[in-house]
Amino acid sequence: MNVLPEQISVLDEKLGRTRVLKRVNLGDQYDEGELDALISREVDGIASTLVEAGLLDPDCKLRMLAQTRQVANIDGLLAVVSGEELVRLVIVESKLFRNREQYRTVLAQILDYANHLQFDVTADEVIGKAEDHVRSWLQERQDDLATLIARGDFLLLICGDRIQPRLLDLAKPMLDRREHMLSRMELGLLSFALYEDEATRVLVPNLVGAVTCGERDLCIEVTVKTEAGLAVPATVDVVIREEVDARATPTRTPTRQWTDEAFFEQAKTTANAEEYEDPTSGLRALVAFVVETPGLSFRWERGKYGRFSVVADGTDTPIKLASIYSNGVVWVERADIATWLDPARATERTRMLGEELGISVKAEGKSVGLYDADDSYFDVNDERERQTLQRWFIETRDEIAATAHATG
Repeated sequence: MNVLPEQISVLDEKLGRTRVLKRVNLGDQYDEGELDALISREVDGIASTLVEAGLLDPDCKLRMLAQTRQVANIDGLLAVVSGEELVRLVIVESKLFRNREQYRTVLAQILDYANHLQFDVTADEVIGKAEDHVRSWLQERQDDLATLIARGDFLLLICGDRIQPRLLDLAKPMLDRREHMLSRMELGLLSFALYEDEATRVLVPNLVGAVTCGERDLCIEVTVKTEAGLAVPATVDVVIREEVDARATPTRTPTRQWTDEAFFEQAKTTANAEEYEDPTSGLRALVAFVVETPGLSFRWERGKYGRFSVVADGTDTPIKLASIYSNGVVWVERADIATWLDPARATERTRMLGEELGISVKAEGKSVGLYDADDSYFDVNDERERQTLQRWFIETRDEIAATAHATG
């Protein structure tokens, strides 16, 4: 069955039909290279479809990392991004289905590519082959990228023109095969329906179906932790019917959702900790300031290293001003600030903060980090520096709110 109709109506303001757009077969007019290009241009639309289907969290976006088989022969490799946090990888296989046998072939292909990425490709290789404009962003998140690869934390997305739901019946047993048990792979089927008449073309992305981890019969995940609860590398051998999987790979530290207890425990062992009787006092004071200040919000982030977000709430869409790490590193989200401020003004505000603190600014991609080559981190336990940062949060919050009100 086709889950989308063969025609759709164009309506006027009173819901009267003005004309009809008929569905066309993409495979009759276009090739798979053109479908790849379409996918790269429609990343935002794909993300919106996946959010509505529940495969992405509402605060997540997609970012293209590599395409046209740059990495592991994959048609498209995307990142799931929450704020500026890398939370998952998406492997895209595009296919114009011209016969039923291609259903089984495309499943085998995308699973093979995912298996190759998990067991045979390193984070360094992905970064080296990524698009130029995202390479530095990925480099900053190399540990998270390596973790996602090692865990096989992938959403496999098959994109085509007329995808049938019966493909899910083939997918589930293939995902549960021995070589895929040590992964968190999920599968989504995304159909691109193209409707047109003489004057108009309309593209309708539609999620035909999905196989999630909750629907798979078996998915094994092993994490070895110290008594303090910190994950450590370990070698895992998978034995199925007395057969050892030779491709078993070391697990790596997974991303984690931070809590007060874990964050402040890590802070005791990080930068400048030995200089203070209580190295967590400044961080606790900063957290209290954010929580108690109107128009600012505090949010824990995920990741290998403890960090939290400082968010300005003065607009319809909350703007993350900075991420504060347990070791005192401050990452200012210049790209988010530039949502409301002029990009040049957003950059100027971040550099002003660095100059006032006496800390050089390292700009990477769309983010700005406050530290210098000598690892002279922002010292949250220094009251003057902390108050400078707090004042900057308030001034930036107010400037964003004023700009939003003026453009209203």
